[in-house]
This record gives sequence, C-alpha cells and structure tokens, in this order.
Amino acid sequence: MIAPLVAAVLGGLPKMVTPSVHPPPKGPAKTPPQQNRLPVVDDPIIWTSTDMSYWSFYTENRDGDWFLEPAHQRNVIKEDEWQSDIIKTNYLYGNVPDAYFHPVLQPDGSMRGESLDGKQRCTAVIRFFNSEIKYDGMKFSEMHAVDQKKMKKLKTCMKVSSRTLTPEEIKYFFRKLQQSDKTTTGEFLNSDTSKNRTACLDILKIKDISESFTKLEKKKAGPDRQNKLEIISRLFNCFIDSTSENYCYPDKEELTDWFHDFPYTTEQFEQFETLFKTTIHWLANGGSRLSNPLSPSVYIPVFLMFRHSPGLAGKFSAYMATKGPKKFSFASWEGCSPFALRAGGKGHYNRYMAITENVQ
Repeated sequence: MIAPLVAAVLGGLPKMVTPSVHPPPKGPAKTPPQQNRLPVVDDPIIWTSTDMSYWSFYTENRDGDWFLEPAHQRNVIKEDEWQSDIIKTNYLYGNVPDAYFHPVLQPDGSMRGESLDGKQRCTAVIRFFNSEIKYDGMKFSEMHAVDQKKMKKLKTCMKVSSRTLTPEEIKYFFRKLQQSDKTTTGEFLNSDTSKNRTACLDILKIKDISESFTKLEKKKAGPDRQNKLEIISRLFNCFIDSTSENYCYPDKEELTDWFHDFPYTTEQFEQFETLFKTTIHWLANGGSRLSNPLSPSVYIPVFLMFRHSPGLAGKFSAYMATKGPKKFSFASWEGCSPFALRAGGKGHYNRYMAITENVQ
C-alpha cells in the first residue's frame, strides 16, 4: 500500500531542472548598501515582575525595604475616597495597575526599592492596614478575623528595574507612563529634579507669599502644593518669554521641558520673585472680586498687567467694584470667552490686552 502511494506522490512532482551556470561578472564586487541600525544601549533597563501580597508589602515597607517619597512624587497624596476605591477594586475584581520601583543604594550599603510610579496605590495599602481608610465602611481593625485574612492575601504586581535610573530617565519614565492618566501639570513639574524646581518651591516658603495663598485658600480658591508649583513655573515662563506685544501659552510638555532646561540669572529670578509676590498679594486682596483667581486664564493676564502695565492695578480694582457684588469674569469682555483662550495660545495675552482697553 505504501509503495504505490509514494510512487504517486513522486510522480506528481515536477521534474528537476538543472540551472545553467554563468561565469561570475568581471570587475570589483559591489558594496552592499548600508542599513540603518538600532542605537546601542550600553546599560539596558530590565524589569522583573513579582506578585506580592498586600500584607508582605506592608510589612516590608515597615521594615524599610521600600520607599514611597522620592523627590518626583513627594507630598502627592490622593483623597481617602480614592484610596479606599483602590482596595475595593482589588478585592472585587482582582485588578489594579502595576507599581514600579527601582533599586537605590543607601549610605549604609543596603539597597531599597524607591517608587517610580504607583505611590498612591501603595500608600492606600499602608493606610488601609493602619486603619486610616475604610473598605465598605469598615476599618481593617474592625473587620472579622476571616475577612482580615482575605484582605492580607490580596496581591499587587511589583515591577522592579535591574538598575538605578538616572534623574533624566525618571523624568522620561514618569511622563510617558502618565500620558494616558489625568496627571496635572503640577505633578509633571514635581517629577523634575532640576535646580529650577528647588528654586521655585523655595518661593512658597516666603512669608508674604504663603500668607497670600492662605488667604486664597480661605476663599476656597487655594491650590495644593503641585498646583502652586505650576502657578510659579507658568508665571516664570511668562516673565521670561513675554514682551509688551506678545505671549504664547505653552502646553504641559512644552512647559515641563522649558522648566527643566532653562538657564536663568540670579538677577532675573530676583526680579521675578518680586513680581510674583506682588501678583499673588493683589489676587488675594485687590483682585478678590475676580472669579477663579488661580486659574491660568486669570493669573496670567494679571501677571502680564503687573509686568507691563503696573499702573492699571488700582484702576482694575476700582473698575471691578463698580460692577456690583458679583464676581468679575474676563468672559464678560468681548473677545475673552473661554473659547477664545484656545486661539493659538494667545488667549491669555488677549485678556491682558482687554484690561488695557477696558480699564481707564
């Protein structure tokens, strides 16, 4: 049976054709075209994934093996409801995003994992076991022993890099990982580790500025620390890049790149500090009738006013007082609608021009 089958198969194959042999061409051999190559990565980053129980992470963090307060994420804390929802999501659906860490050498020669991303989720775990937040209305300490055991066994995926990341790599990593998230400009800026960030944060410690922000906070208009950093950096950018005839509002990534790379002189920063102090003080006092005073669409036009037309400040306060007890909105002026703000980045400058045209 097999022989006829083989014969039939072979018989159905085409006959072999012997290729003709040609002599090689005369002359030098042609050099093959150069191909583009990938860049060489001298020290690639390799990630190791580990499923760790909530309780293991909690105890190891307590022992100092993990660190959740690196400079680029310092003092960023979500509200209790958000953190409680993280615990609930993991318990009901067993799925929360990964947490990223990199190893950092300590002065005593030991290594610990420092947070790159996922601090909020990890903080939620710690606060839950400390009975600082609740799940379904109950603190961990109030739960039945069986339920406590279930919560301890919840797992999270920890991703740890093969080496310590450089400040530039941390900045790039944090930015790219957060692009699909609702990360504020202030959080992006806070991930920067340059001297510019340090200098701007030092401004917040100045007594007059701190008191002005406190006054605004009492009006429920005050920002958190990250938003204050955005206010300072946007206005410093405005101070450097604006002229009496122009200013273009940078987007989040443009501002972050500028913030990291811009070299400034001590004289420039001292001049900006004085102008910033004057602007924030006016917003908390003379400009108290302004609606949303710490929105970029308000504080940037006001800053431009002090930068280029400081004599209008008193007149602007008096002008708003004539409009009655209601809050004053720039949108009430022609060409200053929220839609107009998106006019090629020039909307904030146009609002400043509206001050010069309407306040006499």
